Amino acid sequence: MRLGNFAELSIGVIELGPTLLFYERLGFEKLDQNLEPWPWAVLTDGVITLTLSQASSPSLPVLNYFASDMDSRIETLRKSGVEIVNLHDDEITEVRGGVAAPDGIDISLLQHAAKSIPQPPGESCVKCGVFGELAFPVKDLSRSVKFWRDVGFETERTSRLPYPWAVLTDGLFTLGFYETSDLSGAALVYYSDNVQDRVEQLAAEGFSLERALPSPDMGIGRVGIHPPDGQVRILLDYRS
Repeated sequence: MRLGNFAELSIGVIELGPTLLFYERLGFEKLDQNLEPWPWAVLTDGVITLTLSQASSPSLPVLNYFASDMDSRIETLRKSGVEIVNLHDDEITEVRGGVAAPDGIDISLLQHAAKSIPQPPGESCVKCGVFGELAFPVKDLSRSVKFWRDVGFETERTSRLPYPWAVLTDGLFTLGFYETSDLSGAALVYYSDNVQDRVEQLAAEGFSLERALPSPDMGIGRVGIHPPDGQVRILLDYRS
């Protein structure tokens, strides 16, 4: 069972303005923005939806799932042994609960009709490539894979080289888990078969780039970009 009918990634940032500008410079399109109950903006890269929310301190990413029948989905999860934690917020009455994952990301479950949410067009519009995965470093890959399979994800690909890693998807969002210290935190990974051209374009536009995690498939260094919020990096990865 899927966790919902629509998924978005939510990131807490200290100052919305600079972070919003960074993503817009990369080509993200703004779908919505407001100041209530706090400053926030909803963006898309054409494939996924990203919500930036201003907070008193930066936060790790949260996967928000939406469904009009979320209450019954939560009951099904409970019966299958998944622990549901209380994430209720009086200002967000749609939040019915959440799931704490072992990988530095939480899941928020919202009772809301997915069809009323603006949908990404399905074609990438950003300068860094095509969304591939939200990547995390993990201490125990098998534990992480088991958890995400228990909540409806399936393994898309996996390997033991150059270290244990796996990419999983539920058809709405894709996650990558890497049992390595080379990846220091969460990262949005974008795939491209012409990374060098993209790197040159981004450098010419004033983005500061860094060499980061080696690509597990190609053995070629991923190229990293740091957003102002510092919580989730952007990584460009070679993938044809």
